Amino acid sequence: MSKEKSKEKKQSTLELLAGGLSEEAVRKKVLDPSRKAFMSYDFTATKASSYDQFNKIGSGFVKHYMKETGMGDISDEKASALFQRYINKAFESEGGIKAAYESARKDMFGVIQNVSRHMESEAKNDYTQDVFSVVDPTDFEAQKEIATETIGALGSLYKGPTKKPEALAHNWRMLAMNYAGMRDTAKNLVGDYDTKKAA
Repeated sequence: MSKEKSKEKKQSTLELLAGGLSEEAVRKKVLDPSRKAFMSYDFTATKASSYDQFNKIGSGFVKHYMKETGMGDISDEKASALFQRYINKAFESEGGIKAAYESARKDMFGVIQNVSRHMESEAKNDYTQDVFSVVDPTDFEAQKEIATETIGALGSLYKGPTKKPEALAHNWRMLAMNYAGMRDTAKNLVGDYDTKKAA
């Protein structure tokens, strides 16, 4: 394979990363399905009158969320276990599941909204890791080339401590995210300009 073809292949890897990390891709793949799942859930009660009802509504939402976002059907037992995990994490700073239940006795909708946001955050993180998986974590040369191309594309916008690709290769994920952010910014600026021009 020629150097030119090899370079072209690695450039497409950077573009693939940037495309997957773009605001539009994240919105379509994660945010829109997540928020649609929350809005489409049929709440049987706005307040939890008992712990059993609290768990039933919560696990029902988790099961609904998993199905609506394409993560598949799960059993009631699995949904209940996941709800326990998510609720403890979502209310960790407030006291975990006990605090969540007390809150649900007044506002079940708010509790599920909090859980939904936590699930969305986890889904976004999982999606990001899937995007990064296109790069071999042991391929230093590929990572160095991504660093080289990203620094070149960012130009004067890059404010890092060094511009040596070999020193930055280990940080290729953050560089790719910065590049994706730059593309989003440029796209938004062009969109704003076109909108004002049309007006």
